[in-house]
Amino acid sequence: MAIGRVYLSSFDPEAMEESIQKSHFEHYLDSPGQFHGTILQATNARTRLDWGRYNLPVLARGPAPPDRMTLGVLLNERHESLFNGSVLSPGSMMVYGEGEELNVRLTPNSNWLSIQVDRPTLAEIGIEFPDSGFRCWDTGAGRALRAQILKNARFLESASQRTRWADTLAANQAINDVEDDVLLTLAGFTEGRRFYSESSMTSTDRTLQTVREAASYMDANVEFPITMSEICLALNTNIKALERAFLRTYGLGPKQYLLKKRLSKLRQLLICGSDREHALMDAYLSCGLFHFGRAAQNYKAFFGELPSLTLSRSRS
Repeated sequence: MAIGRVYLSSFDPEAMEESIQKSHFEHYLDSPGQFHGTILQATNARTRLDWGRYNLPVLARGPAPPDRMTLGVLLNERHESLFNGSVLSPGSMMVYGEGEELNVRLTPNSNWLSIQVDRPTLAEIGIEFPDSGFRCWDTGAGRALRAQILKNARFLESASQRTRWADTLAANQAINDVEDDVLLTLAGFTEGRRFYSESSMTSTDRTLQTVREAASYMDANVEFPITMSEICLALNTNIKALERAFLRTYGLGPKQYLLKKRLSKLRQLLICGSDREHALMDAYLSCGLFHFGRAAQNYKAFFGELPSLTLSRSRS
């Protein structure tokens, strides 16, 4: 996994050229003033992620990356932007096909994020686009989604300044979390669907089978980073069907279910206790909780005490 960051104290078209990885954009400043901005780029084994914010309005044009589809989210608090002639409000999402041309006007204080995913993976999880083209969806009400994505992006920015192994693991999880959030939202706007072929199965049977197989996959891989895409690929289902199955069965999505599974396992390990020097860190890692600070907060919210206190009590 790699994270790179560029701080811009003045307008620098060359530094901004590959603001989205594997692309080449021309940038023009759209109003006078002292420009400053930040571009963050992160990659892991599955996904490329780019995050940018500029204080002044910017025009940009050029081809999207040629090898993957590019999914974008406007994270602005206010102001509309123009993407290929479409007026998009804060929270809007867009999809560019491989090599598709982008013509963009970003507003003052723009804040955007893109992830790149290959088309076959999208198709396998039920998000299919029959051609290249440009698509956009106005999701101005998606404040919670924007807040969650920004939280992960800011963590990636802070992690880019550190080299600790634990921070690298947490940053990798943050990329996966952004991918999950974006893909699940995008799936709600698309019509691609894949269904089980067994005509004799009832809707309830299919729901419970999906949940059962997904839970088994989580159990077998709980100590590893798990994305919703990976679960879908393993189960040969689509991301919306996975979400619906867990909502229908437990009243919460698979992501929330997995977090609660991890926290419960963490508590079990801590109650059993260990006298090893790095017992708490080992317990986090055994449960796939790579962002230690966030895991501790979630644990306290669920169990009313910090993990360190549970462990110290078990040792006494």
